[in-house]
Amino acid sequence: MKGHREDRWALYACCGNIFGVVAFFLTLIASFRCNIIKFLNTDGTHSRDFGLWWYGHYEVTRSIGSSIERILYEGCTKYPDFYEVDAKWSAARAFNALALIGGLLWVVIDSCNQCVRGRGDKPDPLWMSYLLLLTCLFSGLTLLVLDSNLCKNNDLLTLDDGLDGMYEFIGPCTISGGAKNIILATVFWFMAGIGSLMAYRSKMEYDESARSPIEESLLNNPDADDTRV
Repeated sequence: MKGHREDRWALYACCGNIFGVVAFFLTLIASFRCNIIKFLNTDGTHSRDFGLWWYGHYEVTRSIGSSIERILYEGCTKYPDFYEVDAKWSAARAFNALALIGGLLWVVIDSCNQCVRGRGDKPDPLWMSYLLLLTCLFSGLTLLVLDSNLCKNNDLLTLDDGLDGMYEFIGPCTISGGAKNIILATVFWFMAGIGSLMAYRSKMEYDESARSPIEESLLNNPDADDTRV
């Protein structure tokens, strides 16, 4: 029973590390994709995708002597310089950058701690639990983009990139794969923070209960050792 209590903090720490790594990769993937939100055309057969930093670009080609048009996805492209980024969109970009920085900082420090300690005899310091929870907050606030002009008043829907004129895209926007990744990352950041916090508290409680009565007496009464001489 004592061994189970001793190893409980390690289980919490392991789960927290797994959740943190998954959250970091989800954040990384969502940040560099251009499909945070999407707009569907009237019959729902095609969509226009938009991300925090890039948007999906299409090209329509037609073979010589043929009336058959082919729609080719050209990948993510940078937003035009003339397109105005409003305050909520800028805030979402800033929170996304902070989530990436916080996640990368945690990964680097936690990896270094694992290398120094080997299997380890203690969990990560308490401030790393708060770092994970703060990163969770930054990740969640990235979804402010859903209340920005990118979602509510997107002028790029009328930008001529080959699809306009062929399809009519309508609002409101809906979340796409990138936003779903952000939502999952936020959940995993939170679980990682809670796991790290529980590991720290469990280890402290075990160390407290494992102290012998003599050690406890000496800690509470430093002068007791002098009286025994």
